[in-house]
Amino acid sequence: MCRWLACSGSPIGIEDVLFNPNHSLIDQSLRAKFGAETTNGDGFGLGWYANGEIPCLFRRTEPAWNDRNLVNISHHIESPLFQRS
Repeated sequence: MCRWLACSGSPIGIEDVLFNPNHSLIDQSLRAKFGAETTNGDGFGLGWYANGEIPCLFRRTEPAWNDRNLVNISHHIESPLFQRS
């Protein structure tokens, strides 16, 4: 099950989408309610714009909840424009 999310507007912290809400994207992947299995994990990618026209990219072949680097950098990333797939 894929999930796409894009935000454009006031800057938002990436952790406020991936980890903090009760039904965050990470929570949805670990506790899927509609599907054959409750855990739905696959690769992960995140793109955002910081300064300039070239996007920052973070890509992994493992599930997002299993990546300590993603947890650490999500505390520091804030952007008015990002996309998660």
